[in-house]
Amino acid sequence: MSSTPKFAIALDSDETSSTSSKLIHGGLRYLESFDFKLVRQALKEREILKKIAPHLVKEIPFLFPIYRYSGKRKITIKAGMVLYDFFSLDGSLPSHQMLNKTEVLERVPALKEETLNGAALFYDCQLINPERFCLENILDACQIGATALNYVELKELKKEKNRINSLVLKDIISGKEFNIKGKYIVNAAGPWVDEVCMKAFENSNKIKGAKGVHLFVKKFTEHPIISNTSDKRTFFVIPWKNMTMIGTTDTDYKGDLGSTYATKEDISYLLKETNNIFENFKLDYNDILYTIAGVRPLISKKGNESKISRRHTIYDHAKEGLENFVSIGGGKITTYRKIAEEVVDLICKKMNIKENSKTADMILPNALNNEERESLIQSAKKEYRINEKINEKLVENLIDNYGNKYHIVLEYDKNHPAFRNMCMSKRRICLCNSDILAQVVYAVKYEKAKKLNDVLFRRLDIGNKNCFAEDSFDTISRLMQTLLGWDDERTRKEEEDYSKFLELRNTKHRKKIYDNPQE
Repeated sequence: MSSTPKFAIALDSDETSSTSSKLIHGGLRYLESFDFKLVRQALKEREILKKIAPHLVKEIPFLFPIYRYSGKRKITIKAGMVLYDFFSLDGSLPSHQMLNKTEVLERVPALKEETLNGAALFYDCQLINPERFCLENILDACQIGATALNYVELKELKKEKNRINSLVLKDIISGKEFNIKGKYIVNAAGPWVDEVCMKAFENSNKIKGAKGVHLFVKKFTEHPIISNTSDKRTFFVIPWKNMTMIGTTDTDYKGDLGSTYATKEDISYLLKETNNIFENFKLDYNDILYTIAGVRPLISKKGNESKISRRHTIYDHAKEGLENFVSIGGGKITTYRKIAEEVVDLICKKMNIKENSKTADMILPNALNNEERESLIQSAKKEYRINEKINEKLVENLIDNYGNKYHIVLEYDKNHPAFRNMCMSKRRICLCNSDILAQVVYAVKYEKAKKLNDVLFRRLDIGNKNCFAEDSFDTISRLMQTLLGWDDERTRKEEEDYSKFLELRNTKHRKKIYDNPQE
């Protein structure tokens, strides 16, 4: 099989964006290393993402507690906040405020009171659902002519003289191999950039992997906190969907990129640092609901991982003899759009195409601002006569995930009678959240879901709840079996893969907690 799509996008398993700190931010800590260009660029992108994805990018108020003897004076923090405000002058978020000790404790009573000298209050943004954010970018690309290939593995880069002639790909679900061709090949594989490059060159050392770990516990604060650890690193304590997310670590990583996990050392470190700034309670291992771990694709340089810049670099491999091959190193989720713009500008220049990027103004498919969201909720209440079967939270959840298309999901069995008995579209999947079975059908039919993990973790939100869909994943797998024609063996394999995924998250499913999950 051979084809030449307008664009070809190979999708990985979302190993990086889903395991981030889920923030769209300028990077306050980068001011300390005088990386002003990165901060300014990230703050500009923060404003753009608020505009094109207002349903997923939400402003949140951070507190930066200031303690005596911490090495950071109040006047120093104040100066940093003034600079942060300056770099975001054209933004829409409020400016910072300096709070005294009493004002801080009114907001977060659980903070350690001894030596507390006040705090800085400033605003950044949270990415409500990184998985759907990634998905909406893909669906948006497909709407304007892209061809998205899901679950493919790059087997070979075929070269002819000074160009890559074609890519040999393997469909890892069916096992079949096929070729695609493109005038230009962009290697945007994140932590896997060097692995892709080594299919074209003997050696590649463009990326240095840094592992980041986050813990999820029951919610114990309503206010996001950013603080410095005892070894001068930055970490966050952030409310997240009825839980509190704590992170992150920043350590060198050279293992399997697809099987990262939180070690006992990672967990102990984050628990210790959290307990250092909160005094009304103490967290321990038993408080952990689950963990996530991922690898940051930092630009390869010597030094402490936490000190390496989050800037990106675009490698034009024409200098190495391949004119149509480009790789991306570094960067962070906040600047993803800008990175893509720069790459496309480079390729357009190579092809003598004069065209300005429009992505800063292209609203993502399901985007709704607050006013539009409230208007849609009110009209939905009237149209569907909110009742026990269709409650308000259910409709709000659908509107937040699907925008104006929410009614397609809600009425799926009405429009597709064949699924009526099987789907029961308005039936909630579990009591932990408002997802309904019709969303499973929609994910398979319209959102390219091919595996159980796709639905549970990357289309619906149920896999990120502390119930882990224990009481419902069998129902979902059987529904997907019908939709995708799986046999019993394939269905069992999907359920096993789901259990393995949970093991990497250090959940109670693990036989050997906080040790190597592969043992």
